[in-house]
Amino acid sequence: MDISKWGLSQIMQLPDHLFGRRWPLIYSSTFPALVTSERLVNDPLPERIVLWEIRWYCEFLGNVVNYVKFALGDHVPANDAEFNAFERIFPGDLGNLVNEGAIEIDSENEFILPMRKPLVTSGRRFAIQAWSAWGLVPVKMTFTFLISSIPREIPDCLIFP
Repeated sequence: MDISKWGLSQIMQLPDHLFGRRWPLIYSSTFPALVTSERLVNDPLPERIVLWEIRWYCEFLGNVVNYVKFALGDHVPANDAEFNAFERIFPGDLGNLVNEGAIEIDSENEFILPMRKPLVTSGRRFAIQAWSAWGLVPVKMTFTFLISSIPREIPDCLIFP
C-alpha cells in the first residue's frame, strides 16, 4: 500500500522493522579549545529520515566538562549566531541533559542516546557545535548518527480496517 501521502505522525506509528536498513553516519574531529562548528556529513541527507540513535565518545586531557549541540544546516556556520539560526535537533526537550539546547558530556565517556525521531531535512546536513567548559583543552570527539529512510510503501496485510 502506498503511504507516501501519510503524515509523519501517522507513519511513525508503524513498527520499527518497516523502516528498512539503518545506516551509521560516523564523524570524528578534534575540536580546538575555542567554540567551533563543523559540518558532519559531506553529502546532503534525504528529504525525510528517522534518527534512531546518536553515540559519541570524547578523548581529551584532564577532567573537564564538554558541551555539544546538534542542528541541521546547509553550510558550515561561521559563528555562534549563524549556528543558532539553524534548526536544532534537540531544542531543549531532553530535560536535565540539555542546557539551552546543549548536551553535557563528562570526560572520556561514551554516551548513547536512543530515540525514534523523524526529521524533515530538506537536503541539509548535520552540524555540530562543541566546546569545553573551561575552553582550555582541545577535545577529540567521535559521533555516530544511526538513520534510516521513511517508508513509502508497506504490505497491505499491516493495514487493519
